[in-house]
Amino acid sequence: MLETDGEDYHVITNAVEIASATPGLYMEIGTRLGGSTKVIIDAMITTNTPNNHLVCIDPYGDLPYEEEDNLWINYDYDNHMKATAQRDLYNYVFDKPINLHFFILDDQEYFYRYHDGIPVYSNGEKYLMEKYAFVYFDGPHSTHSVMAEIQFFMTNNRISTGTVFVFDDVKKYNHDYIDDYLNRNYFEKIEETDFKISYRKL
Repeated sequence: MLETDGEDYHVITNAVEIASATPGLYMEIGTRLGGSTKVIIDAMITTNTPNNHLVCIDPYGDLPYEEEDNLWINYDYDNHMKATAQRDLYNYVFDKPINLHFFILDDQEYFYRYHDGIPVYSNGEKYLMEKYAFVYFDGPHSTHSVMAEIQFFMTNNRISTGTVFVFDDVKKYNHDYIDDYLNRNYFEKIEETDFKISYRKL
């Protein structure tokens, strides 16, 4: 069913279109049932982006979830949800020009294990993809967690001019702090709603 649980998904669609000119991986932190993933996939196909590798991460497993600063909640993000998301997402991309890489990992575990890039195999060759063209931040919603995620992408030459960041649920944490950091590091704001904000690296 690829269910969504948020608002203003046009911000993602517009951001993917802008990112399509920049080489690199597309990434979603926090996949849940795959509704926002479908939005990203559809936008990638519509823009005919040459960057067709999409990385999704979510740990599931009934782990406590950081809903906002200093507030931890247990949602129904269990392994049945994981199985449902895997089934529906891989069925959706079947026969579509998208290479989906779905990792059952939390953000920090992904950063630890794939700090040097994602290995991709095609036409008898192995490629290591290290750059990110688009990142959708919809994992833990606390200021320190979002900042830790940003700093992963900002180090070791992982982004390029034109890389686009999209942040969800921006009122659940101190996004002004994030905004100030991005401004100081030469990001321009593209679009802002009550729920989502997008930026492009200058």
